Amino acid sequence: MYVKKVQLIDLSCYFLNQVLPRGAGEKVAQKLLIQSFEDAFEDAKREYAVTNGRIDFRIGGPNPVAIEIAVRTERGRNVLYGSQNEAELKKLARMPQSRAKMRYLLLLDNCEPPMDADDLRRTYDNVTPHSLGLASVSPVCVVYVNRHGCDDFLWH
Repeated sequence: MYVKKVQLIDLSCYFLNQVLPRGAGEKVAQKLLIQSFEDAFEDAKREYAVTNGRIDFRIGGPNPVAIEIAVRTERGRNVLYGSQNEAELKKLARMPQSRAKMRYLLLLDNCEPPMDADDLRRTYDNVTPHSLGLASVSPVCVVYVNRHGCDDFLWH
């Protein structure tokens, strides 16, 4: 099964608004999100081993998908910025097509007020494959979800 971006966005919006408690961080989100992924998609795995570490989630099948998440809380208000997610981008971007047909960096904003999506996007413009020491990369779809809406863009 191939996880389409719209499916991931819909599930993430529902998850953030209906499942994830306000103020909960990444560890709680991972534990709850795997249940949502398992309910929605076959072959969902948490903490999947890759060459340069582990990714948060992998949804298998003939078109596997890799997902890293970051969760913004009152105590960690900067965790969604590009500079804070360089390791996640690097892990996702280095995954070969055979291991992931699509790669998502899912940014969950679990705090109010939400970040400005355009400002957030600009922080990823400053993170380039060259700055990460990568000669070539696979594209990563960055999905930003807050309690009022969502945005996405391609990083490469």
